[in-house]
Amino acid sequence: MARSIRWTIPFKSLNGTNCRIDIYDEGWSGGATELSPNNVNAPGYAADDPFMFEETFSNDLLSDVVRYKTGYIRMVELQKDSLSVLYPTSKFQRYVEFYYGSVMRFKGYMQVQDFNHGD
Repeated sequence: MARSIRWTIPFKSLNGTNCRIDIYDEGWSGGATELSPNNVNAPGYAADDPFMFEETFSNDLLSDVVRYKTGYIRMVELQKDSLSVLYPTSKFQRYVEFYYGSVMRFKGYMQVQDFNHGD
């Protein structure tokens, strides 16, 4: 089954570089919805400084062949639980790519346990 971009989150970095987060949906065949404050039909939009990732590795760089990164997407909900449509229902349903300018800097899958609500 093919995956397609279902949501895209455009924003500018702190230094003004155009950035974008693309969220793919496994089996999706429709178009992409831009999650921005200008799209009144979107469930939410990017918060200030919406994306960050951290790298996990040991002190032994020679034996640390695989380096794991964890990314975090910060969003603003327009209505209570409106962002629940983004929640993955399986481990590989939501593939994510982060672009800094035109260069992909991060890719991975959203995980269910990674969702936090800040009230």
